[in-house]
Amino acid sequence: MQKDFVLYYILFMALGLIWNFFRKNDLEILPSFLWLLLMVLPFWVQFDSFPSVSIANQMTGIVFIGTCLLVADSIKIKPNSGANKLMPAAEKFFSSYWLYAGLFILITSYHMSLIPHIPLIEKYLHGVTDPTELSRMREDTSKLLNVSSLLKFLFNWAANILAPVSIVLALRKKKYLLAVLFFIMAALYAVMSLAKTQMVFLGIVIILSIFFQMPFKKRLLGYLVLLILMSPFLYQGYDFLTHSPLSVMNWQASQAEIDQLKLSPEDPRSRFTPGDHSRLAPLDLEKRLSASERVYNYTFYRVFLGPADVSSRWYQYFPEHSDGFIGLQGLKSKDRENAAKTHPARLVGHWAYTERFPNRYLETVQAYASVDADAYARFGIFGIVLAGVLVLVLRILLKVFRDGSELGESLYVIALVLMGLWWSSASVQAILLAQGVLPILALLCLRYVFVKIKKFRNREVV
Repeated sequence: MQKDFVLYYILFMALGLIWNFFRKNDLEILPSFLWLLLMVLPFWVQFDSFPSVSIANQMTGIVFIGTCLLVADSIKIKPNSGANKLMPAAEKFFSSYWLYAGLFILITSYHMSLIPHIPLIEKYLHGVTDPTELSRMREDTSKLLNVSSLLKFLFNWAANILAPVSIVLALRKKKYLLAVLFFIMAALYAVMSLAKTQMVFLGIVIILSIFFQMPFKKRLLGYLVLLILMSPFLYQGYDFLTHSPLSVMNWQASQAEIDQLKLSPEDPRSRFTPGDHSRLAPLDLEKRLSASERVYNYTFYRVFLGPADVSSRWYQYFPEHSDGFIGLQGLKSKDRENAAKTHPARLVGHWAYTERFPNRYLETVQAYASVDADAYARFGIFGIVLAGVLVLVLRILLKVFRDGSELGESLYVIALVLMGLWWSSASVQAILLAQGVLPILALLCLRYVFVKIKKFRNREVV
């Protein structure tokens, strides 16, 4: 019954997205489209592997957040205009791609000077191949780096805001060679820790920024071209994932391997998801896969299955295996000094993954949740409602503050992609601060206020 409800909700969201598409609101629906793709569909696909103790609450969270996103995306608000005409000198300065590229180089150079070992260099130049060692190095680039939280935010903002702004502004001014140069710099910084998400983010921002400049009919052609280019990879990936016994969807750990974990039937962790089965796969399994098959397995789990899988563990852990709902735990400055005992992502990571798969995960592993799961862990169902309202308000504010200038449109596209990609893997506070939506909203708000003041003064003069 519950699984059928999720299927009906998938159809409801799909119809809502199609309706928006033909209203020429196609670019605005990215957040709700990605929520459907990265949370609702994966939840339905893995439904039978989730323990019943968490199903109802997680379903409530996913459906409520999805509905808030769809409503917010469907609201049409015309972009503001006037920044170019009313503030020409300031606009010329702040629309310079060199400004953002220069700041990006300064901040990232300082960041790299603090890192003892850059994973990209250690792996490909120094021959480090041990996954555990590379994981430790990767954590040293950010999570375990001994700097203030503000500096860590600044490093993230350099990658999430400064780099894409410089690329998009260069593209808008038809400086294609410079855009390529900026992209190479951003890509090298993005992959220095061997992380892959940032490259996906940059790619989506660039494609969306190009589409924003195209009329609807040309965008339709663009979607068709993208679909044609992607179809061979989608078909090969589907064929591998559904038919190969080595794919993350089909690999099954033996009962003997599962029994060695000594989990009682009442323990929700005893219900294995496809990702859990793959964690018990032999370490040499990847050697039996081709390079493309490894990419399909990794991408399908990390992007598609992972967010709903990890978030389900939050619904299982809180409040039954904690001391109730945690409120603001982990957000206060004193909590950062003892993150192993206070940070909810660390607590869930240890309980759900390190305790079951100690050979696969470090003690410092953090299992980041979707926006609904983090809110539920803090305040229960009320937290989900509060998070949904915040998601709705933030999305509408982004539309209200949007202006049609080159810089305004660039910032808008970046925030739109951040909201689309990260609601399935991050909390409200992480989206606002760590990922950089708050500084983007602040910049757009300041521009909005200055333009309104300028227009008001001009009317007074007249």
